[in-house]
Amino acid sequence: SEGYVSCGKVRKKIAQPWRQSVVGVLVNLEKESTNANTISLFRDGVRICEPYPIPEPLLGKPLFPTLSFKCVTLQVNFGPVPMSPLPFTCNMLGSVAEADAKVKKTSQEGPGHLVVPVGLPEQGYFDWVDDFLEKNPSYFELSERKIADWALKSGLWRTNRTSGSMDRPDVKFSVPVLEDSTVKRLMLSIAPTIQGNFIVPELKANLLASERSALLRLFSGPGYKKVAKVIMGEPNAAFKQRVQDLLIEDKKKTQLVEQKKKAAEEARRRVMEERKRAALRLRGEDEAAPEEKEKEKEAEQEDKATPMETETIVELTEEEKKMWYRPSQTPDVADQATAKCYADFSLPASSEGFDEVTFEWSDKDKAESVLKEWKFAKKLTQKVEDIKPGEAFKEAWAEWSSKIEAWKKQQIEWKSPAKRKEKAEAKQKEAEEKGDEEGAVELAAAAAKEEVDPDTIEALTVEDISDIGGGQPLFAKFASEDWALLSMRYEIFLLVHSFKKDVNDPDRLGFTEKDLSFYYNKYFKKTFSLKYFELASFDKLVKLLQDALKVEPESKFIATTLPEDTPLSKFVKLAEEHRRIRHRRAEAGDENAELHFGRPNGHSAHQPPVRPVPGGRLAYPSRAYVPGSVNRSLQPTVQQKRPVPTISPTLEKTAFIAKRPTYGSFWKR
Repeated sequence: SEGYVSCGKVRKKIAQPWRQSVVGVLVNLEKESTNANTISLFRDGVRICEPYPIPEPLLGKPLFPTLSFKCVTLQVNFGPVPMSPLPFTCNMLGSVAEADAKVKKTSQEGPGHLVVPVGLPEQGYFDWVDDFLEKNPSYFELSERKIADWALKSGLWRTNRTSGSMDRPDVKFSVPVLEDSTVKRLMLSIAPTIQGNFIVPELKANLLASERSALLRLFSGPGYKKVAKVIMGEPNAAFKQRVQDLLIEDKKKTQLVEQKKKAAEEARRRVMEERKRAALRLRGEDEAAPEEKEKEKEAEQEDKATPMETETIVELTEEEKKMWYRPSQTPDVADQATAKCYADFSLPASSEGFDEVTFEWSDKDKAESVLKEWKFAKKLTQKVEDIKPGEAFKEAWAEWSSKIEAWKKQQIEWKSPAKRKEKAEAKQKEAEEKGDEEGAVELAAAAAKEEVDPDTIEALTVEDISDIGGGQPLFAKFASEDWALLSMRYEIFLLVHSFKKDVNDPDRLGFTEKDLSFYYNKYFKKTFSLKYFELASFDKLVKLLQDALKVEPESKFIATTLPEDTPLSKFVKLAEEHRRIRHRRAEAGDENAELHFGRPNGHSAHQPPVRPVPGGRLAYPSRAYVPGSVNRSLQPTVQQKRPVPTISPTLEKTAFIAKRPTYGSFWKR
């Protein structure tokens, strides 16, 4: 009613808007007419637009009369006589020529069929569904992906596209009834009233007994035969051949895209060269020999002919020939969708209300075995979304946090001669007050000793890491990088052991690299990032901390080489030993031995840069990962306020800027 015609992404206005009118749509398919294959609009029998060509993608295809309306009363006339006379004679839809129409029967003999396919993610589920629909064209698909396909074919555009899956594709079309599944619910409500054949390929829902029962209740009438088809195990030969054909087709499409891209680049290069030669000819500097020009023309003709004449030939590798299922960039089901319900996945049974349960690939016993193995593998790799840190972790983390803060404070005091002397005198005075004269003498003698070089002491055999002689700590030479590696050693050690306790499941022996950030944030309330360590991969971090960290070769679980009862001092000893090894390598000329962590723009590794905030407001520090730090995101840092000038009797006001004054420029004495 707005006068627009749209096809795909093209939308064009061809007539003025109308209201309260009799509108006729004329489709001209008469080949001898000058306006053949056009669409025209008539309002109250008067033409309101010029004949508009039928879009090329729709030529020769059935055009189904579709009406969309909102907030209006609509009367439709598919009868033999137009409601408003036209200036010429034409056939109405009910008397259209047989050659110009495609009649499809809406009724069928016998009961309708409802097919519920049940399969596992990433195991050829949707390829099987597509193959079934090709072999059984009488079946109609009821699913989210079909609705998304309708929307795209109807000319809707996706807005703010996000990641989706085959089972729940992205339906961000800015149409609320599509995004909140209203269309799907309406479709499932209407379908049972129509005697037809339907297939409902909802992968996750069809694996849950409760969802299957809810679907069967919609089709509980006597006019439907309900069939469950289980697609698990080793596919049959026909499906394997289909997978091979699809892989070849995908490869051909990829090569065709590459060829078109290469041809476009070559065409762009030729245009640039031609422009360059034209510029040289204008200046009289084109010195190319005639033979070279002839060769260039021949090469240009060959380049133009190659993409059109060369047939795309692809071959599958030996690994691809052994594939049972075709890999896809879009997952069948999102991990978040199955995280909390995969344990309830089950095979369909006749007791649920199915008239028939068939196993397409493997028998029932094999299918049950495949499902059980899949659930067990999923359990080992699936994140435990509801895991909570236990009391043992909280106690250990509190102890570590206080210890590392005390060690850092002790290092700072040791590096300050004044504080070191003050601390020694305080200890000596305390011993004298207690009457321990021998202890006071020993403390005085220890303070008079020269500073001990920690490199001369075996780090792993030190008994007291806080005093290796003269009150000097073992970690006296630690830099920010050493503290960061020390913290990471203990944090992953504590995380690995705490996970096994808190998950309380003998089947879950650990977690892999992909879930490390999730569990790290769950336990320590901060973000894990390899960027701080300036490392490209987690394997390099494992190599850096190989004295305490490892990855199991078979399961790929992150593990620690240290037992659960390892004392905290052990981690300091390992960090000191690692520091000495790097120091010796650096002295030998190994440039890779030096470490520089997380110091962008000269900021300290343990103090995030403060963002300038005008007006003296509170600026909260970033919650980015700082190894060894305790989460204090709720403690703000107060930035210095701008000086605000005050009015005095000796000052005369000459100007005032309300929002952003430039102080010192608008007062004079």
